[in-house]
Amino acid sequence: MSKDPVILLKFILESIENLESYMVNVDEISYADDIEKQDAAERRLQVIGQAIIQYP
Repeated sequence: MSKDPVILLKFILESIENLESYMVNVDEISYADDIEKQDAAERRLQVIGQAIIQYP
């Protein structure tokens, strides 16, 4: 992952947008029953975390 602050912020924003799109019309029960949604959301949170760690 690049250490360019602009690129890192783009990664963060893209991941947030993806998370929002994954959660449209998803309630707590359906999320709990959908392991693929959980994996996708977890991956996006990992990307955000890595970008924040590398942000200057």
